[in-house]
Amino acid sequence: MSQRLGRQQRLPDEIEVKVITCKGDDISLVSAMTMTGLASSNSEARRLIEQGGVSADGSRVISINFELQVEKEFLIKVGKRKFAKIRLKKE
Repeated sequence: MSQRLGRQQRLPDEIEVKVITCKGDDISLVSAMTMTGLASSNSEARRLIEQGGVSADGSRVISINFELQVEKEFLIKVGKRKFAKIRLKKE
C-alpha cells in the first residue's frame, strides 16, 4: 500500500467511514479531526492545518476555522498516509 500511495498518489481501496453526531448545522474540522482520531488533540489538528498537511475532498485546507456541514460526507486526508471519510449526522 505504501508504494502505491507514494508513487501513484492514489487513494487506498478501503477508507474507514467515521460518523459524528452533531447538535448544530456544522462542526469545525479541528474538532472532527480530534473526534475521529486523525489528530490526538485540537492543538495538533490546528498545527497540521496551519502547516498545509490537511485536505478535505481533494482541496488543501488553509484555515483553522474550516467548517464541515451536517448531512454530508467528507474525505479528509492528513499527511501522506492518514485518510478517513467523515459523515456528519444531525442529533
